[in-house]
Amino acid sequence: MKASGKNIKYLLFSSALFISIWISSFLVIPVTGIQITHSDILSDPVAYNPEISENTSRADSVDQEAALQKFAESIANGDSSTVRGIFVEDVLEYPVIQQPANQPGFVSTDQGVVTEFSMAKKYGVTGILAHNYLAGAAFFELETGDIIQVIYGDGTVEKYEVTEKLEYQALSPDSATSSFKDLASGQTLSATQMFKEVYTGEEHLTLQTCIQVGSEDSWGRLFIIAEPVA
Repeated sequence: MKASGKNIKYLLFSSALFISIWISSFLVIPVTGIQITHSDILSDPVAYNPEISENTSRADSVDQEAALQKFAESIANGDSSTVRGIFVEDVLEYPVIQQPANQPGFVSTDQGVVTEFSMAKKYGVTGILAHNYLAGAAFFELETGDIIQVIYGDGTVEKYEVTEKLEYQALSPDSATSSFKDLASGQTLSATQMFKEVYTGEEHLTLQTCIQVGSEDSWGRLFIIAEPVA
């Protein structure tokens, strides 16, 4: 479908369950949900036991360090400039793939894989995308204060602390150029304003997936904002 002037030309491949977008002048918010039920999105959170002993805590810490090391080794490719994985203790560990050239709306449909948002990278922000019926389901389990570890191809690890969980209704759910309504304040933002809100500014990490309401799998968007740990 061809838009007038220099705006947007895009082709929607619904059978492939992703959106491939060629774009010349507009910022987009990828669609990260399709054809799921609410029960598919959420899983039981990891149980927390406040009575845990100090020895058990130390053992768990060692286990987590070993798990992180093993995961980092499994995704290493020697490239210090490429994000290869994300890791959160007891919550998730996912390999990261890159978007194909000129497809800022692409989101992997592989189980247990997330996608780096190339458009965010241009603004110095690490953006991670996942469908809510696949890896994005785990994003709902993240809470303020959680530490997300980003692993690069050479084994370098950068830590980010979750500072915000933002929820928006997409006024045109299946469009990458939808406007958005802030569920907390009621404020409406254009796609460009939404992009600038979560994918520009100081260095940070943004995780994005869709929110399902009823039968609308892409009803809204969840953004997890995490700041670098000094």
